[in-house]
Amino acid sequence: MGRAMVPRESRIYVFGAFRIEPGARSLMRADEPVPLTPKAFDLLLYMVRNAGRLLTKEELLGAVWPDSIVEEGNLSQNVFLLRKALGETSKENRCILTIPGRGYQFAAPLASESPQLTVRAAHTQTTAIVEEEYFDEVPAKRRSRRWIWAGLAALAVMAGAGAIFYRSAQRPMPGGRREMVVADFVNRGKDPAFDPTLRRAVEIELGQSPYLSILPQPKVAETLRMMGRPADERLSEPVAREVCQRNSGQAVIAGEIVSVGSHYLVTLDALDCATGSAISQAKAEAVSKEDVLKSLDRVTRQVRRQLGESPHSIQQFDVPIYQATTKSFDALVAFSRGNAMLASRNVADAIPLFDRAIELDPKFALAYAARGRVLANLQEHKRAAEDYAKAFALSDGVSEREKLSITAHFYAFVDEDLERTADTYKVWARLYPRDAVSWTELAGTYILMGRYRESAAAAAEALKLDPSSVLAYQMLARAQKKSNLFEDAKATCREALVRGLDNWHFHSILFQIAYAEKDSAAMAREAAWDKGKTTENSTLENEAFAAATEGRIQRAHELFRAAAEASHRERLEDFPNELLLDEAQVELFAGFLPEARSEAERVPLDRDTYTLTEAGIVAALSGGTPYAAALIARLKNDPRHSVLRDRIYIPLLEGAVALYEKKPGEAVKLLEPAQVYELRDYIIPFLRGRAFLDAKSPERAVAEYRAIADNAGIDPLSPMYPLAYLGMARAYRLQGKRVESRAAYERFFEIWKDADANLPVLLEARREYAQKAEDRRQKSEARRRK
Repeated sequence: MGRAMVPRESRIYVFGAFRIEPGARSLMRADEPVPLTPKAFDLLLYMVRNAGRLLTKEELLGAVWPDSIVEEGNLSQNVFLLRKALGETSKENRCILTIPGRGYQFAAPLASESPQLTVRAAHTQTTAIVEEEYFDEVPAKRRSRRWIWAGLAALAVMAGAGAIFYRSAQRPMPGGRREMVVADFVNRGKDPAFDPTLRRAVEIELGQSPYLSILPQPKVAETLRMMGRPADERLSEPVAREVCQRNSGQAVIAGEIVSVGSHYLVTLDALDCATGSAISQAKAEAVSKEDVLKSLDRVTRQVRRQLGESPHSIQQFDVPIYQATTKSFDALVAFSRGNAMLASRNVADAIPLFDRAIELDPKFALAYAARGRVLANLQEHKRAAEDYAKAFALSDGVSEREKLSITAHFYAFVDEDLERTADTYKVWARLYPRDAVSWTELAGTYILMGRYRESAAAAAEALKLDPSSVLAYQMLARAQKKSNLFEDAKATCREALVRGLDNWHFHSILFQIAYAEKDSAAMAREAAWDKGKTTENSTLENEAFAAATEGRIQRAHELFRAAAEASHRERLEDFPNELLLDEAQVELFAGFLPEARSEAERVPLDRDTYTLTEAGIVAALSGGTPYAAALIARLKNDPRHSVLRDRIYIPLLEGAVALYEKKPGEAVKLLEPAQVYELRDYIIPFLRGRAFLDAKSPERAVAEYRAIADNAGIDPLSPMYPLAYLGMARAYRLQGKRVESRAAYERFFEIWKDADANLPVLLEARREYAQKAEDRRQKSEARRRK
């Protein structure tokens, strides 16, 4: 049936330099179109039509998405895009005001005018099509490639209008994903500082584009290793082309710098990976060494245009390299060399180079962010958070992509706000739809939030964009395991291994699934894979928890000791402290409370907040409430903002203390805020189950314990899993449900059939079960006597 024709609105809205023409669905600034997604345009038009009025989030969601159920994050992301299009900053919002806790208001002075007959050049309309595809939502299926051809048409029109390119007759790249490899420059500039620096500068400059995807340095290094070459080998043009082909790329960006007297000539070529034929070339002259980066800006801008990117996209995503990085060339040299060290896995030598870059330019945001990432990987979370906070404070001038990365890490490590972290990665994915990083990081964030199906979907999107991403495969397999999709997770691991992406994480996931499925042969096979490797300590830790989950505590201690010895061989100094907490947890769940308390209170206080929270919970439940109370006071006195600390960690600690002090009703209330991430692991439903059980609310206790029992994939190696059945057995007994209670007890005994005989928890459970049996016998005897 044909679509009904709707009269177009004739009124034109004007505010500042902007004009909205609803009939044409266009936003103009100084007669130039401003790209907006359809939903962002609908949102802006609704706000303008209701200017000066407070618009609640509920009203806006209903107006812009009338037939859909969408998250509030969709609204905030579109507001972000509107503010960006209107040129507003995070510190100054003149048009769209946020009314905290209520909604938004359009506040700019508004005028209207009658329409005039306007004929626009064809390239203006074409450009609008190109830009709309950049910013529209990314659907589950592969995106349309329509914008690619429109972009090339727009460039042809511009060239005809007088835009001049060097070698403009070069053929454009074919449609598809633009995966680029940046080669090292041919340095004829008589200055060795150019060698690592110019390549890194080009990667940053081209990386701003949503149209291009630059192969990261770590993946380049990984590919070089697969080619049998050193990971830090200089990337000449022929080697770069092979790296490009192995990663299904389209082009190599090859540069050259030549000194001509006191001047420099900078040349940048885009070459077809397979044939080496030229796709584009640009040249620019620099009058001095200090002017080289500005020349690099000019040539990269030209190459972006020649590769088919629209002028409006380039204008919107084009921060000069000296602004995006540093005005100090020497600081950029140190930064570039630090990144090269990281790519070749030389972490120890990378940090001093980042230190040097920051010393030369204390306002170098990217250097702080890079050092923060290294420190986070080294588990130095406090120092990493300090660097991320500094990078965030200095991020106003960096490129949009780098700003999103810095912002996401700030929310993750400083504010510890997973919701805002996820929202930032969603915006990143919309602005840079070809970038797999945002989807991979979003998948990891969703795992931390216990949203495993969404994590799997995000990881799948990452793999569509980068089928060789080890981390995306890991996230997908982990999310599938935690969703109880064991066959899917095994298939994902096998696919990664077939692709040559073998590492410990896949074998750990397969080991956990094998344990959940009681496949002892598969467990042995996965454990054997790691013998003698640098990660053997972690596999032994897995085996220890598997033993503990079956109640074989003595065997668990033996395996923990073996893991400690393996860590000493690899000089992993922090790992024994992790094992200390592991053993404390095992002692607690077996019922050895004095031992659990002693070990928990030995965990060093310089550990990260999550580790200290775990130690405090173990200490509190085993009688160490003064230690837990001291931790609570310490966390509450920390002036830094942290969502996880305030909404999760402190409530967990306070709830554990209340449980030990026999205040179950208070514990229930204290644990209420933590429900938002109830299934990120077992501790939240476990504590809430015990609180409801002690409060004589058996129905609610069963629901909490059932959440654990029904989700074995979240953590198959957790001693809390079998104890959930014991908790259910006790809750059913309170309800008078004898059949269900007996079945839950027997399931617990089945899991602990090989448990050590002296475990206090096991002895107590057997007494309870025997008492139930005796009660049943006496009742039966009484009935017979009657």
